[in-house]
Amino acid sequence: SEMQVLLHKRLETVFASCGGLQIMVIDLPPEFEKSIVDTQVTQQMQKTKQNEQQASRIEADTTVLRSSYTRNVTVTKNGADALYTQLVGIAKAEAQQHMLEAEATAMQQVQKKLGLSPEEMVVYQQFVAYHGMTNASFVY
Repeated sequence: SEMQVLLHKRLETVFASCGGLQIMVIDLPPEFEKSIVDTQVTQQMQKTKQNEQQASRIEADTTVLRSSYTRNVTVTKNGADALYTQLVGIAKAEAQQHMLEAEATAMQQVQKKLGLSPEEMVVYQQFVAYHGMTNASFVY
């Protein structure tokens, strides 16, 4: 632009003008060429290094996030597993309690209807227990 202004002033003295200026070839001394190339290479290397650093930061951030999410999933899963185990244990204990209560009620009714003594009730309960076993055999 400065070159175009100077050229325009010079051409005015001969009543000419310059509407546009385009430089096709510039011959620079080899030292200038090397300096320009070295500067461009240095700038490119700096930009490449900055991009590599940014990529490393993003990768580190991603690794931290992945670890955090994995930890959260593990904690949540372990909590759910513990709750499941606890609930199953409670349900089994409650079922066992109901079963024992039902058996006690049934035994009281049997004792009342048959008029059995406590000793006879023990024998009766033994036979009921044997009857519930898969490999038990009775010999008469």
